[in-house]
Amino acid sequence: MNHKFTTEEKKIVADQIAKITSKKLYKKLFKIIRSDTNNYSVNNNGVFINLNILSDSTLYKISELLKKYKEKTSSEIDTEPIFSENICFH
Repeated sequence: MNHKFTTEEKKIVADQIAKITSKKLYKKLFKIIRSDTNNYSVNNNGVFINLNILSDSTLYKISELLKKYKEKTSSEIDTEPIFSENICFH
C-alpha cells in the first residue's frame, strides 16, 4: 500500500466515521486505530482521534472497513421490502 492520504481524503474518512450508527463498527475502528497509536482523547462526549497522526496504512484499513460497511448497509436497504404508505398495522 503506497497511497498517501491527502487532507481532503482524511476529511472524507472523518465524515464517513461520523455517519456510523453501529457500535460494533466503532469498536472495530477503535481496535484498528489502537494498533497504530495510543494518542487519543476521551471525555463525556466520546473518543477523539486526530487522523493526521495515523499512518497511511491505518487510514487504508479504516477506509476499507468503511467501504465494506457501506456495501453491507446499502445491500440491506436494497433487500428491504417496500411498503405502501396506505398500509396500516394494528
